[in-house]
Amino acid sequence: MSKATKQIANKISLVTSSLSQSIDLLLANQGDDPLHNVRVSARRLGSTLSPFSKLESFASLRDLRQPIHALIKLSNQLRDAEVQAALLKPLAEGAHPEWWQHWLETRTHADHAIQIALYRHMQRPDIGRSTRLIRRACTRAIKKAGKQQLRWAIRRQGRRLKERIGDYSLHGRHLFDEAATWHALRLDCKRLRYLQEVYRSILPARDQIDPILIKAAQDALGELRDVDVLLASLAADTTPAPIVEALHKLRAERLAHAEEIVVSLMQAVETPAEGPQAA
Repeated sequence: MSKATKQIANKISLVTSSLSQSIDLLLANQGDDPLHNVRVSARRLGSTLSPFSKLESFASLRDLRQPIHALIKLSNQLRDAEVQAALLKPLAEGAHPEWWQHWLETRTHADHAIQIALYRHMQRPDIGRSTRLIRRACTRAIKKAGKQQLRWAIRRQGRRLKERIGDYSLHGRHLFDEAATWHALRLDCKRLRYLQEVYRSILPARDQIDPILIKAAQDALGELRDVDVLLASLAADTTPAPIVEALHKLRAERLAHAEEIVVSLMQAVETPAEGPQAA
């Protein structure tokens, strides 16, 4: 195995180990925010493996990753619930205590069911086994694919994501007309950000974007999505009008911020990156 191939294998091993450790800490209820760490580790694993999805030697990983996908879905539901409570509390707790208490009790009951499902899922043997099997399968697949094919796949993924992010500029002012469009942009920012974190030394500078700017765009679009998801979940006939009005005002503020960040992002995509090319 060449030095470059070992480097890729080590990166995958580190990411899978990080996910296993995060799951162990969550089950033991240790750490500052174990659920967040599990979610981030699982997403980072997905981005680490995504360049190789089209390679024949990595075909077996599709089934092995299914338990991880289910883990991400459940943890995302809990994360959304935490964010919604944080958004509503200052608007409702003092001004509309009865409504707030009812919403909180309903939300807590639903969250409890999700938490039970999440912990049961993480305690399943195939979760711990899947991370070990992924590591082993990756080792075999990396040896079979070879250095050139692996590096080509990583660079192709980086180039494809950057080009796709740039294509959103074609929407112009209409980018934010459809939530699905800017939500897809947010996901592509997240994918490129994690890809760069893992394979920065392999990706050419021209296929990278300033990671601070990518994260700023991802965060701004994510905060806009948080308000949209909350508004969509509230019953229009029972939610106090002042709460709905305050949330729409907050959405307008977050939309303006997201638009500003996205303009900077598109400018960065159009400007060729400077720096040494990957070896």
